Amino acid sequence: TNGSTKDNLQVSDCNVNCCDISPGLIGIGGDDLKVQLFRRPGAMTYGSSSSSNLAHCGQGQSSGSDGGYIFCQSFQCSDPVNDLRLVREDAVVALKTVKSRQPVGLEVIHWDRPDIRSSIVGGSPECGGKFLHALDCFDGCCSLSNLVCTGEHPVTSCFSAMLFDLRRSMPCVMDVPVTETDLGTLLWPLRTGRFPQVYANLLREHGTGTGQIRMVDFRYPSLKLSVHCRLPNPVEDFRCLDGSIYAICADRDAELARLRLHRFNPEVGMTECLCTVVEAHDTGGRSFREDLKVFAMSPQGFALAYGHEFALGHVARPQRWMV
Repeated sequence: TNGSTKDNLQVSDCNVNCCDISPGLIGIGGDDLKVQLFRRPGAMTYGSSSSSNLAHCGQGQSSGSDGGYIFCQSFQCSDPVNDLRLVREDAVVALKTVKSRQPVGLEVIHWDRPDIRSSIVGGSPECGGKFLHALDCFDGCCSLSNLVCTGEHPVTSCFSAMLFDLRRSMPCVMDVPVTETDLGTLLWPLRTGRFPQVYANLLREHGTGTGQIRMVDFRYPSLKLSVHCRLPNPVEDFRCLDGSIYAICADRDAELARLRLHRFNPEVGMTECLCTVVEAHDTGGRSFREDLKVFAMSPQGFALAYGHEFALGHVARPQRWMV
């Protein structure tokens, strides 16, 4: 909490596009066409069974710092890795793109048998004819049986929230259109909450002065999805925690954007501004789509990466909400 560096991993000379963390394990993917795994020696992780290649990874090696991570395995891919998730079946699911960020499809890599892989090609019947843009898992259950993706229709460019069971020959088990009546709108970012709820920010082509997040409940799919959460400024990134939505919003009308943290409680339908994280963020002339921010939230606090900067903070949980 004092801002000191706990560990420093040498990953790649190319762009790092994604990172996922499970207990004792870090997975990283990027433009170097690789998925890399780093493990904390002695930690119980996915792949900690005696038969796993990860079980003995790092034994007898020093990480250089208490609780540090060491390089464990690297898997070569055919295309850049734009997103990934570590799943409990001792595997990593990688979402691949070409260099222009056009989607390619999914690849499942099992750590013990990386030579035998399964793939889903974007636009194929296995993914309902859609192209896949984002990937996430439900809180507390990251499994091949319940992965969530954003799917884009190849003709209409309408976006859907899609539920996958990658153990099946036809893995797409549910496809819920979200922007069918809102053309020119992307679903970004896509975040899962507790099963079976998924949330997506409506990112419009020409931008808007407010933020809107829709919720999909896979138990009750509907073509008429209402706006679940409205925010006073456009959403840069958001996360779900304890049933609430925490969102980083930016004032894009200002020359130097101010980044604020908001919290939305669905039980009372109320939004509050918790704090200003950054008083003045210089975008360097980048558009809002190029100037990406990455936000993470946990019971211990939050982290925000923006430009070349990094911010840490804490948020007190509400004792009660006043309606």
